[in-house]
Amino acid sequence: MKYGLIVFFFIAALNTIAQNKTDANGLKQGYWHINMPEKYGEPAYQDKGYYKDGKKEGIWLHLSDMGDTLAIERYKYGNKNGISKYYNLEGIVRVESWIARNPDNPYDTIDVYDINDPNKIEKKVVKIEGSSVKHGKWIYYYPGGRMVEREEKYVLGQLQNDAPLQNKTVKATTDTSSKKIKIIPKEVLKYEKENSGKKKIKVRTGSTGL
Repeated sequence: MKYGLIVFFFIAALNTIAQNKTDANGLKQGYWHINMPEKYGEPAYQDKGYYKDGKKEGIWLHLSDMGDTLAIERYKYGNKNGISKYYNLEGIVRVESWIARNPDNPYDTIDVYDINDPNKIEKKVVKIEGSSVKHGKWIYYYPGGRMVEREEKYVLGQLQNDAPLQNKTVKATTDTSSKKIKIIPKEVLKYEKENSGKKKIKVRTGSTGL
């Protein structure tokens, strides 16, 4: 409900502003409301947001032709920057995180977390390659948007090796019989390690057996 109200008021505010203007140099400036008709089998859609010197800036809404929100994206220097969210009619589909490159200065200061101590953060100046790169947490949802399917963590386009494996099976590199290995949660491994030397206690399950 809160999300719906935010989008509603944002769209209402945009609709009260003069739109689709260009400056003396032909560059798009200010608020634009773009209506794209159905073309080559692709459904019609709407885009709403701001341009600065011909480049997208700030929050942009991607809507169906009926006004349903399909995406909320954030831009800087005309490229994706920060958190973007994508939806279908059932709910949220995924959350993306990007960092945009400044065309006038490709260097930026980012937070780098210590892999051994996530509470330690170090500021580092790095060069951003390309227009936008994946940076931060990406979240994918099961159909309906209520449960997380998996998460990925990126640092300047590089997927971190400590990203959790969720709902996955992986094939052994030396296995030639195409058997699969089941991923055992860390909590189970910890429990087995802590109780490996303890005497096992038989628990009644209610089954009669033979």
